[in-house]
Amino acid sequence: MIIKRVSLKNIRSYVDSELEFPEGSVLLSGDIGAGKSTVLLAIEFALFGIQRGALSGASLLRNGTKEGSVELVFSLEGQEYTIKRNLKTTSTGISQSPGYIIKDGLLKEATASELRADMLEALGYPKDLLTKNASVVYRYTVYTPQEDMKLILSEDKEARLDTLRKVFGIDKYKRMRENAATYARELRNRIAVLKAKSEELPNKEKLKKSKQEEVEKRNQRVKELLPELEDARQDVSQAGGKVEEYEKTIKQVSELKREMDVSDAKLKEKVSQRQQSVSESQELDLQIQKLQGELKHAEDKELKKDIIQKKNEIALMEKTMLELQRKISEFEALIKHAQHIKEKITKLDNCPTCEQQVSDVHKEAVVRREDGRNKEAQENLGLHKTQQSEAADRLEKLRKELEELQEQEKRLEMQKLKMESLNEKRKRSKMLALHCDRLKQEIGSLNMKKQELGEKLQQFGDVDKISNEAKQRLKIAEQEERVITISIAELSKEVSLLNEMVQNLQKEVTDMKQAKEKMKSLSMMREWILEYFLNLMGTMEKSVMSKVHSNFNEVFISWFKMLMEDETINVRLDDEFSVVVEQNGYEADVLNLSGGEKTSCALAYRLSLNRVINELISTIKTKDIIILDEPTDGFSNDQLDKIRDVLNELQVKQVIIVSHDPKIESYVDHVVRISKREHVSTLA
Repeated sequence: MIIKRVSLKNIRSYVDSELEFPEGSVLLSGDIGAGKSTVLLAIEFALFGIQRGALSGASLLRNGTKEGSVELVFSLEGQEYTIKRNLKTTSTGISQSPGYIIKDGLLKEATASELRADMLEALGYPKDLLTKNASVVYRYTVYTPQEDMKLILSEDKEARLDTLRKVFGIDKYKRMRENAATYARELRNRIAVLKAKSEELPNKEKLKKSKQEEVEKRNQRVKELLPELEDARQDVSQAGGKVEEYEKTIKQVSELKREMDVSDAKLKEKVSQRQQSVSESQELDLQIQKLQGELKHAEDKELKKDIIQKKNEIALMEKTMLELQRKISEFEALIKHAQHIKEKITKLDNCPTCEQQVSDVHKEAVVRREDGRNKEAQENLGLHKTQQSEAADRLEKLRKELEELQEQEKRLEMQKLKMESLNEKRKRSKMLALHCDRLKQEIGSLNMKKQELGEKLQQFGDVDKISNEAKQRLKIAEQEERVITISIAELSKEVSLLNEMVQNLQKEVTDMKQAKEKMKSLSMMREWILEYFLNLMGTMEKSVMSKVHSNFNEVFISWFKMLMEDETINVRLDDEFSVVVEQNGYEADVLNLSGGEKTSCALAYRLSLNRVINELISTIKTKDIIILDEPTDGFSNDQLDKIRDVLNELQVKQVIIVSHDPKIESYVDHVVRISKREHVSTLA
């Protein structure tokens, strides 16, 4: 991984800045508080987002702003990535809003959690380390904030050891031992259950044999009843044949009776229909006579033509009325205008256009002119109002004449409808006459059919009595068959239940035998786990832990000697990866070291973590970069010279150092200067 560019908007002391990062060693130089470490935190935020307990939105967003963002461009295995994350202020605090990631020119919008998952996958970090603090590997191998550098020496050894076990992948052996012990306890419980289950095996086998004997007894009784059942079924079949024969006869009688009833019903219906038709025909004759008396010859006399003519005259007269009203309105307007001119001229002293005085002679001339116009308009107004009144009378008369013509038209239409009704009634009368004749013929046919059906019914005797006697004999035979069938069914049901019990007992016996075999197998497995597997996992854990500890301790001592050439101070790691300091042959507390000595110890530990983790975890893709935040805090001039050796020894493609010590500038390939004015950080 190589960082190329980072852009910051409203991040801490940055308003809108962009920093380029070349390959090689790069120094972020500037005074204390200039904003150097902010750039490193912004890079971590771009990669992993807000992290509870490690990196909060409130610590990043510039005070007084509502939104901010970080955009990071970096290369990874020949591919260029661009990732952008956004911060915004909400009612509940500062949170992340969706951003995007660009890979090979393809943009993908994503939420904060989706961006984090994409980055962890791209960087090749182990999936079992994806906890709430997802950047733990990044902070151990790439970048550790200045304030966290020395914490690694003083933090709780159990917490540090647990974290290192997870990072190195050693904790899996502990989990395997714990899981195996848990499984062994579970096996013990399962063995106890299986033992209790298999103890009833002899009793179950004895009970199964007893039930099998009962099944044999009931099967023998069923065999004895089967011949009796066959005889009973033959008796039922013979009696049923007789009943069926008599039933057919009864069915024929019932059919004849039904036909008799149907014929009688049809006869009554036809008689009723004929009576109704005769009555309706008589009623129609009376209606026809009445309509013939009401109808008179009605002549049209071109009534519709007269109605159209009247409508046209009314329309013309309405148009004339509108024209007269328009003229009257014009004359009234002229009268008002003349009066207005007279009033205006009498009150006018100077002309509003030329501002000259208006003479009385001119005023009198204007008044005379307007009086003449007024008189003429009054005469025309009177004349047109007279014409309007005459036109209104004429219009009223035309409308009354139109109403009278329309009434005549309605009466004529009514006469036509009555004539049509008369014709319909005449047709209906003829149809009823034909219908009555047809009904008379059908009534005669039905009377003849009833007579024939009555003669056929007399041929059958008292068939119901004979049929009832046959049914009684059939009932007795069926009762005997039913008793035998029920006995066989009850025996068969008992056999079925007993067989089911035998099957269940057989299943229980099989299960108990299997449980007994399973108990033996699980006992052997539990014995193997307790006596062999747990010891093997402990041995493997110690072996791997010893190897990791040996490599880590060797690298740690090497880095420390490079940073500190004082032969009176030696360091090493104990079994729990805690730093042990020996000064003048005596162990000393690391907290009692000087500032430069503590920094050397912490930096050596930090660089050792970087190398050992990168060697152990092959999937990590951040091996080409390391970021050092104020690595020389408390260093003497002699110790500062050791940084040159550290940079040469690191052998990575990109080293980013944050320091305010100008001497470091001579050790690096590139320098990026940062300054701060009026609470705003910019590139110097």
